[in-house]
Amino acid sequence: MMRMSDKQYGIVYEQLQKYSQEYIDNKYPCGDGGWIHYHVTSEENFDDIKTLLSVKCS
Repeated sequence: MMRMSDKQYGIVYEQLQKYSQEYIDNKYPCGDGGWIHYHVTSEENFDDIKTLLSVKCS
């Protein structure tokens, strides 16, 4: 589970696979962003979550 702001999601949105974009599109709203409960099911998903975490931790 991860919470990020809309600005953080926006930074990487276009770089992500459709699978990851759908999680962001359907996030649980919270303040100026929201929560996603991300399921890693492939190597591409793993690459996307690493991208999201790099923004989250910067």
